[in-house]
Amino acid sequence: MKRFLVALIWVFLVFGNAWGQPAPTYGPGGGSGCTANCTISGNLTLGGALSPHVRVISAGSSDTALTTDYGINWNSSSGAPKSETLPACNSTSTQQLVVSDEYGDSWANPITVTPLSGTINGQSYYPLSAAGGASWTIGCDGVSNWVFR
Repeated sequence: MKRFLVALIWVFLVFGNAWGQPAPTYGPGGGSGCTANCTISGNLTLGGALSPHVRVISAGSSDTALTTDYGINWNSSSGAPKSETLPACNSTSTQQLVVSDEYGDSWANPITVTPLSGTINGQSYYPLSAAGGASWTIGCDGVSNWVFR
């Protein structure tokens, strides 16, 4: 058994890892890598979980979505109508965004969603309002307008 293990270690040292070399690590503590508009050729292996940027608005009645947001969850008990401003949609934007009434009072206090420029399905603004809460998924059309997905 001892000779087998010595032989196996020798083969590993001489010929390398038979399963391929470990992939480079990018990110915290793993060196530098692509941070935006990256092209991947070959296989991609992810460790951990993907975490889209979702913000919870727990106070107030006004918010402006960020270009890095994937979700805006309104959980504000302000007792007043709320407003959400969307970032500009343009030819380089492929952003999709989920806007939701997590608190559940949009039937009484609608969330008015207004784009910084352009429209939402041809309208200058759109109210999010439903009994028990509501949510939408909207995305940039790649030109200048937001559309429901």
